[in-house]
Amino acid sequence: MATEDTVRIGIVLVGLFALVFWRIARSRAAKCGAIALAVYFILVVATKLGSPGWVTASLLALFLLLGLMTMVFLIMQAYNAVRHKKRN
Repeated sequence: MATEDTVRIGIVLVGLFALVFWRIARSRAAKCGAIALAVYFILVVATKLGSPGWVTASLLALFLLLGLMTMVFLIMQAYNAVRHKKRN
């Protein structure tokens, strides 16, 4: 019973964090990073509850893809910042 309550509280907290961060964040990197963080927390919960292997593998693949997308968006922001700095 305590584990189920902890999982519910964790899911609600992650949902609230994602909702607030999604409304505040302006860049794609921040939004993608927030989604990756939420998927990571869901992945942790899924492994603790003993979900089937395909669920864990799918969440892990999604987490890795979102992490790579976050890195790409960060590199794009850095490139654009350097490019605009050279023009001015």
